[in-house]
Amino acid sequence: MRLLKQTDSDLEAEVSGTEPYRLQLQRQGDRLSGWCACPADGFCKHLVAAALTWRDGDAVPQAAGPGDDLLKLLRAQQAETLARWLHEIALEDPQVGKRLRLLVAKDDVGEFGKSLADMLKVSGFLDWRRSNEYAKRLAMPLQLLAERLDDDPLQCFSLCGATLERLLKIYSRSDDSGGALRDRIHQFADLHRRAAAAACAGLDAKAFARNLLRWQKMDEWVFFAAASYWQALGEDGRDCYAALVEAEFAKLPASRGGRGTEAWLKEFGPVHRMEELALLRRDFDSLLRVLTRDLSSGHAYVRLVEVSREFGRERDALQWAERGVKAHPDWPSLRSLLAEELLRAGLNEEAVAVLWRDFQRHPMIEAWQRLKNATGAEWPAYRQRALDHVQSKERAVTDGLKDASPRLNLLLADGDIAGARVLVTSTVARPALLHDLASRLEPDHPVEAASLLRRIVDAELPAASEARSYARQVELIAAVVRLVPGPDVRAWVGELKLRYRARRKLLELLAARGL
Repeated sequence: MRLLKQTDSDLEAEVSGTEPYRLQLQRQGDRLSGWCACPADGFCKHLVAAALTWRDGDAVPQAAGPGDDLLKLLRAQQAETLARWLHEIALEDPQVGKRLRLLVAKDDVGEFGKSLADMLKVSGFLDWRRSNEYAKRLAMPLQLLAERLDDDPLQCFSLCGATLERLLKIYSRSDDSGGALRDRIHQFADLHRRAAAAACAGLDAKAFARNLLRWQKMDEWVFFAAASYWQALGEDGRDCYAALVEAEFAKLPASRGGRGTEAWLKEFGPVHRMEELALLRRDFDSLLRVLTRDLSSGHAYVRLVEVSREFGRERDALQWAERGVKAHPDWPSLRSLLAEELLRAGLNEEAVAVLWRDFQRHPMIEAWQRLKNATGAEWPAYRQRALDHVQSKERAVTDGLKDASPRLNLLLADGDIAGARVLVTSTVARPALLHDLASRLEPDHPVEAASLLRRIVDAELPAASEARSYARQVELIAAVVRLVPGPDVRAWVGELKLRYRARRKLLELLAARGL
């Protein structure tokens, strides 16, 4: 860390990351706040390190490095000479010129706004490389805007808003696979929210509300969530924003579902904003109006149950869960939600019946566990009933043996190793499950574990072809040799090498392991 400025309450420094980053820390009593030019959100690792160094009293200027030597040389030059050099460099690199204009104009709001707009300009589509470079370029304007926050939060708010509008348009034509540009926009949005909170007394609340809705209509990535600005809007701003959102929602056609993807995308924004508004105002009736608009999927019923719970409307939650299961019997989570509401209402028998039907439809570990939790003392009987049900669905796959993978999966999840050991003696199962069982048997039953690993090799090796597949098989073979070192296993390895002698890569890997 290179210290740039330090007082009892402020610290400014430059840290080294993937590139040099400027940071600032402010201390007010026990409260510590800060800002860093790196792409990370929140109180980043650079700020943490700087805060610890500051706390321990180690924040001292570092010895001059190459960059400091250059600074000394530049300070020794005449102002006119430096100006000529900077001008020549700016002519060669337009981005340098834009940065210089921004720095020169930082104390003139009008000129600063023009220079900032010019610096934000970028043409064409940004591929991932250009997107990363553009995100780095935004570090300086972000820092300069942050410096305005304390002196003039209203100006900071206005300039941040204009900047974000431009960035949203640019972001819509960029490949931000690495996330650097998204992170940078989040930093501008965070600064914008902080500026709104600091400047709220001087804001035109109704204009702020209208602008917020306009920004949200441009924003597909939720940088402008209403909840982030709710307090800063003030009562008049909140009322104005609510009226605008309600009017927008009222214009939507009545929906019975199944309107197609294009219509759904068109209506998503107004619906989402109305739902968020209702949550912010704690308006349960408005939420119902939004969520019952389209009941064509189980998701709507899930949201209705969740919202009813959030508002303490337990009877409504139960009713919506019942209606959801009736309308969408195959929706994965609705039956479990219904069972939870029945249990909450003290209707245990009804809840167990629902969970049993859920397990019959989807005999997975999650459904098994929910049934186990709900049945209590009756679990042993239900457990056997559940295993019998799963067994009845098993199908023969080879040599008259049935694939018992679902049953084995449940036994392993239940920790029933004894039952699993018995089951695999007369059935087949997926290699991953056999490997899981072998791992659990290895400490006390190495011979059985080795036998299961041999089964996996015998099943998988004939179809193995790539180096990665061979490597896995060699690991399994080596594990068998380690567990049961003896003539029988050596003979088995010899048979494998003879049978697959044409697979040179496999033999090389075996030889490398001393097999």
